[in-house]
Amino acid sequence: QEPRLRRNLVVHLNAHRCEGPLSRVVRYTSSATPEALRARLTPQVHLHSEGFQLVSRLSGGGVVIRTIRAPQTDRTWLGDVGEHGFRLVLVPHGEALTPFQPILRGRWTAADGRADLRLDLAPHPGARLFPALFLVAGGVLVLAGLLLLLTAPPMGLMALAMGGLLLLFPQIRARHGFALACQQSLDALEQDLPLERAP
Repeated sequence: QEPRLRRNLVVHLNAHRCEGPLSRVVRYTSSATPEALRARLTPQVHLHSEGFQLVSRLSGGGVVIRTIRAPQTDRTWLGDVGEHGFRLVLVPHGEALTPFQPILRGRWTAADGRADLRLDLAPHPGARLFPALFLVAGGVLVLAGLLLLLTAPPMGLMALAMGGLLLLFPQIRARHGFALACQQSLDALEQDLPLERAP
């Protein structure tokens, strides 16, 4: 199973591209070698070679929210670790549930007895549909509002206001949720591995 995990990991690392506001690239250096980092990280990972899935779960506040499916485990991470890097997601717990939780795709390289790590963070592709649907609805309402201004100005203003909210609020929520979830994931990774932010 180990060779299959490595093949899958290489495919996921090569296929991923970070684009748009819901993405982040972080670079680290470490006094440890890539082999040492892998040995230290692997025991913290619940191995999962398949793709991540979004499911609906009940949060600690009693709200149904979309989040990445994770098994019951006492390990910190879900995903796989290979010779050249990893593909991980922080196991979601309690009130930390969010559809914008980042998937971490890391690639490490050896550098004079040390390791350089490039980390790409982006949410599940399904999470991007949430703001996109609101963008479409908001655009339709704004267009309708502009047309209604000619015949029914009060209704047109209401449609413009609602359309503006649909255009802005989901984007703000997505960026805020992604930023918080990124910070949680990076804090957990820095706790598990001897890493320093690269300049």
